[in-house]
Amino acid sequence: NNWVFSRMTCAGCGESTGTKLPIYQEQERFPHVRVDGCQTCKKYLLTFDLRRETRAVPVVDEIASLPLDLFARDQGLTKITPNLMGN
Repeated sequence: NNWVFSRMTCAGCGESTGTKLPIYQEQERFPHVRVDGCQTCKKYLLTFDLRRETRAVPVVDEIASLPLDLFARDQGLTKITPNLMGN
């Protein structure tokens, strides 16, 4: 699969203004996972940096990083595409 969006573009609405695209990370627990949010459409997605963790399995890590989903929800964001658990 090829990703069709540039790194600093919201996959939900196409917003590309950097100040409207906050990035949240929990470096200690999830150093290779981040929340890419958008203040314009209030959506987010989880991004997995396979350079930081070459053994990562994004489908599994997405479920394991549920605390990041809960944090994003507390920020008023909604996930663009739910994971296998519906989160």
